Amino acid sequence: MGNEKLIVACVQQRLRLPQSIEDYTDDARRFLRIADSKRARLVVFPELAGMSLTLPLLAGFRATLFKRIDAGRRRSASLSDRIAGALAERMTTWLKTDLRSSLKGLLDVEGERVWRTYSDIFGKLAKEFRVTLVAPSAYMPDPRDGVIRNIAGVFGPNGELNGHQAKVMKQADDADIAKPGSHWDVIATEVGLLGVILGNDVLYPEVGRVLAYQGAEMLVAQAACQHPAMYNKLRAGILARMQDNQLFCVASFAIGGHEFNRQ
Repeated sequence: MGNEKLIVACVQQRLRLPQSIEDYTDDARRFLRIADSKRARLVVFPELAGMSLTLPLLAGFRATLFKRIDAGRRRSASLSDRIAGALAERMTTWLKTDLRSSLKGLLDVEGERVWRTYSDIFGKLAKEFRVTLVAPSAYMPDPRDGVIRNIAGVFGPNGELNGHQAKVMKQADDADIAKPGSHWDVIATEVGLLGVILGNDVLYPEVGRVLAYQGAEMLVAQAACQHPAMYNKLRAGILARMQDNQLFCVASFAIGGHEFNRQ
């Protein structure tokens, strides 16, 4: 990057349940329009926000229930939407169902479709806005070996995948659905060499050191936190990795509960 000025946009995105792939894409595009108005060249989305795109891929009754629940919770919801959402929420309790188990089934059967959809959406958005885009992570099959991991893809202004990073350190929230990755790689992009760090990986000094030894010019942290206390802990972690290695750092967080939590 040298002495070049780089404008970076960090997205704080709610993990909402979209009605369709187009609905999800339009929500992501809204943030990118704001970033474009500020002339940002690097845009970073938070951890697990990519999970929302899996809902439109889920077929059947359960997906319909969760869509109705989310529609009823929106500020713009009509009275009929709110009533339908409340009834759907009761039904999910009666059926003892949850979105996470449905997602596991989708990944088992159509994991490759999830990865293709994710790559297509964020590759096109990166090209549309001519930015380097660190897309939100999601549970998907690793392109290297097909194993389900928590993965974030990095896309260039030409729409091509520059690289991807999996969460490496084992975490209880991921254990029932994804395997840990095995290494950290620096990803070469138009705005410099990026070291992407997911979730609790940022708490380990060795992670920043490994990426710095590989020539990283910037560390990019993504996280999803249910409570502000964990946000503060992880934010302190990325600040420590910045000081440890004297690198530029950027972080994007999703904070609060969401339907993909364990019930």
